[in-house]
Amino acid sequence: WHFTDQFDLQVGARYSENEQEFDETISGPLFVPPYQVSADSEDDASTWLISPSYKISDDLMLYGRIATGYRAGGPNPGAGFGFPDQFEPDETTSYEGGLKGQFLDGSLSLDFSAYYIDWTDIQLQQRDPVSGFVYYSNAGNATSQGFELILAAVPVEGLDITATLAYTDAELSDPTSGGIVADAGDPLPFSADWTATLSA
Repeated sequence: WHFTDQFDLQVGARYSENEQEFDETISGPLFVPPYQVSADSEDDASTWLISPSYKISDDLMLYGRIATGYRAGGPNPGAGFGFPDQFEPDETTSYEGGLKGQFLDGSLSLDFSAYYIDWTDIQLQQRDPVSGFVYYSNAGNATSQGFELILAAVPVEGLDITATLAYTDAELSDPTSGGIVADAGDPLPFSADWTATLSA
């Protein structure tokens, strides 16, 4: 909806259904008779978003966004070795606000955003210490918050310079489940506090 030349509002919704059937047979010298596992999963989800934006000028815009997200669950290959044969969906609610603009006749651009994500039943990758199988399990809840900054400049024709900076604070917020050994406040795997790039 374009309420005025400066103020816009975007809304959206999605409904989805997910069905999976999984059958696996593991055979070999260590599996006599062959090991068989079957797993089925079925779920559905409704997600939505609301995103207003306000143009301060032709070259500068403020925006906000509230959105929900969903990631389907599924079966665990090699299930039955002491870990779950499947994992459940996880869901997010994210809040984001930012500023986008161009300056100096377009030779300098800025993109800044800050966000907060509330994560429910987060899916985490695990490794069984006995069999070595990699599988997924649902932990409790998690949060992720931080900011991202992108600066791009064209000081002279033919030369592009881009710099990025991001900070992320991602951690488990509630007691975990699914056989995951962790405490509230532990950082999420593969999440770096600070990242930065510089390219030309």
